[in-house]
Amino acid sequence: MLEEGDGISGSLLFFHFFIRLMKHSIAITLVVATTLILLSCNKENNSNPGSMQLSSCYIGTTLLNYPGSTSDVPFDKDLIINFS
Repeated sequence: MLEEGDGISGSLLFFHFFIRLMKHSIAITLVVATTLILLSCNKENNSNPGSMQLSSCYIGTTLLNYPGSTSDVPFDKDLIINFS
């Protein structure tokens, strides 16, 4: 164990204990995270995911028609996809 009389400055002594504390903190965090992940896993899957269908697709305010084609589509606008 390091002590102040061993010729080590106070700041180095502080960093030594800080690093030891951080190693313990990281280990405790990993144990807690692993425990939470393992406890949250549900082995029984009773839910029915259902289905999703595409209801509309817009680029900016331009509606994209399927299966046809759409002209004059802006390239600098957001793509908005709606599902039902």
